Amino acid sequence: MLNRLIVLQQRVVEFLKKYPKQLDALILIIWFVIGSNFFMFFKVAGFSQSCLDSWYNDLGFHFGLPTLAGLLIGGCTLFFEFNSSRFIQYRRLTQLFLRLIIGSITVTLCILIVHFGALIFINDLCLIEATLTTQKFIKTDIFFSIFAYLMFLGFVLQFFREMGNRFGHGIIINYMIGTYQQPTVVERTVMFIDLNHSTTISEELGHIKYSRLINKCFHLLSEVMVNYDAEIYQYVGDEVVLTWDNSRLKHKSNPVRLFYAFEKKILGEKEEFLQKFKVLPTFKASINTGSVVMSEVGSTGHKEIAYHGDVLNTCSRLLELSKKYQQPLLCTSDFFTELNDEKVISQLLDKVRLRGKSEDVSVYGLKLKY
Repeated sequence: MLNRLIVLQQRVVEFLKKYPKQLDALILIIWFVIGSNFFMFFKVAGFSQSCLDSWYNDLGFHFGLPTLAGLLIGGCTLFFEFNSSRFIQYRRLTQLFLRLIIGSITVTLCILIVHFGALIFINDLCLIEATLTTQKFIKTDIFFSIFAYLMFLGFVLQFFREMGNRFGHGIIINYMIGTYQQPTVVERTVMFIDLNHSTTISEELGHIKYSRLINKCFHLLSEVMVNYDAEIYQYVGDEVVLTWDNSRLKHKSNPVRLFYAFEKKILGEKEEFLQKFKVLPTFKASINTGSVVMSEVGSTGHKEIAYHGDVLNTCSRLLELSKKYQQPLLCTSDFFTELNDEKVISQLLDKVRLRGKSEDVSVYGLKLKY
């Protein structure tokens, strides 16, 4: 019996790791549904049956409505989250204000749509009667209580969603179940992306304008990442490190396609870059894959998930060779041997002894046919 439970636990953990984004989305909707029903359970506790009957007869309130409202609000929240890139152009306080306004409107409309629909399809009221009853429902403390609670619940759930977006989907789950308390060997593909001529551009633009340029570029990168299952490991100045879990990397060429999609995205914003910054930024990148040690590091006051190992060190050293070979994207033989995409053009550039390495490393240049 114990062995079966252990096997079941392992399978559940594997499933959670395999579909983290879908799981996070499902959990968000489920929590909206559960939270709505828990609220109504405590809200009606202690009320007499006659009072509950008056809610139903006078207001058309059904106790299945919180479930429907939770489903609808959860779905709408996901929709706005996946289309939130348009808010990037605004300051953080403005973004918060816009999200608050949109959230308030969404919650209000979802509650009213569900309530109005129930009056039409369950209570068999005509449009005029349903409209009058809905207007009456808006003025009750039930509506305001549900609205306030769902807004609070939305903020709490969205906080955990933002943490998932910041540290990677599934990371919080793995963190909570203690996966990273001890160093764990995982198979990862890593990509280092760095701005070309960063020192020159920084001197020409100044610190503030240069920072805005970097932020603009990384915002464009975040828009592209969604389509290629990448996770941001860390930002280091004008450099960003992306990772992929090899067990979930459906297409091995995703890192290559992401880089050139990012390049294409920047070209699409060429006029804006030239108008605001008088320069069109270009980037170089390197890719490597293999076994990486993943662990929780830091003190009680500040902890984070860190990657260690030769895979990252080699990838970092490889990035330094981009200028020498005049290639925007380089990779190691470990990554090259796993590629199977006819649109990726590869070229063996050299075998070099990287700094800190005892053996030669094969360096490949990668391009994408459009």
